[in-house]
Amino acid sequence: MSSTLNLKERTEYAGIDLFKLIFSFFIVFIHCHPSGTLSYLTANGVGRLGVPFFFCAAGYFLAKKIYSAENSLAGWKSIGAYLLRIFKMYALWTVIYLPMIYVKYVLLNKWDFSRCLEEFKEAFFFTGSFSQLWYLPALLVAAAIVALLAKCRIHPAIIVTLGVGLFVIGMFNEAYGGLCPEWLKEWFVEHYDPTFVRTRNGLFFGTVFVAMGFFFAKKDKFEKNYLLDAGGLLFFGILVCMESYMLYKGGYSGSRYGMYLSVIPATFFCFRLARTIELPVKPKTALKMRKVSTLIYLSHQFMNALLISYVPNYLVKQGYIKSLGLNNTKEGFFIILFAALGFSMIITHLGSKKNFVGKICRFLT
Repeated sequence: MSSTLNLKERTEYAGIDLFKLIFSFFIVFIHCHPSGTLSYLTANGVGRLGVPFFFCAAGYFLAKKIYSAENSLAGWKSIGAYLLRIFKMYALWTVIYLPMIYVKYVLLNKWDFSRCLEEFKEAFFFTGSFSQLWYLPALLVAAAIVALLAKCRIHPAIIVTLGVGLFVIGMFNEAYGGLCPEWLKEWFVEHYDPTFVRTRNGLFFGTVFVAMGFFFAKKDKFEKNYLLDAGGLLFFGILVCMESYMLYKGGYSGSRYGMYLSVIPATFFCFRLARTIELPVKPKTALKMRKVSTLIYLSHQFMNALLISYVPNYLVKQGYIKSLGLNNTKEGFFIILFAALGFSMIITHLGSKKNFVGKICRFLT
């Protein structure tokens, strides 16, 4: 019996962890891709499935803990412990990024302390303390909403439906900004944006994908159909690329990307496929992939700021070095990717140690 359970864990989770690792590479590409149509479609087409997949996987693993809890109280404790862990991660990563925030606000932009503090407070609570870190507070909010509704015995399918509705509203303040109805645009401009800035957050963006993870965890038995899942992923993946490109060429998306409607079904089929893929790897190996993928996602913009953009730009501005010319280049992408990958593997290794350093490293994932 135990060997069967181990096999199930090994085959079920390893596919998800492998896809997370692959998508972490795509997410790095989103933030430092070179110019060109193919590069654009890679970053803003297929690459835009990365963060939704991360949300979906997070919801799936959280739901597993809740649904396997011995009683209701244990389920609530699992939720509380998870939300606290995500908050600690966000706080710790914010501290890690403080030097890069200082370079950006003070050294490059020459802002005074009061303006830096105001900008930092708004970013920390609403848009993420630094670039991609928005994912952590968004996950905190989305996980809290979905877990609360699930504990109130609302079926995940209903929560997914609610999430789709929120996503549709939110996308008109993001990629579909140029097509936003006037009454909704007025509400965003006058009432929503002055406080919350964007709808790329836990409520409008994350809810549907975390709920999707709960749906997969609740509906534990799916008939394996690789052709259907791969075909669905291919079809809707192409649709994401088309949707993204048409919005971009039509001038409707402005500078905001990512909230494309076809991302929802594409993520659904992608997660179904990942969940059914069987890999002959040990659970520890799959867990390491999971941690490395999370660390790549959270650390790559630090590597970008340190090695390619903020710090080098400041040194060029001061006349210490000549321009590296690595912004948005293939070379820059590989430098950032390998730096983040190396850092992630080191932190994952240190996190396995039972000492103070290991404890701190475990907080990062």
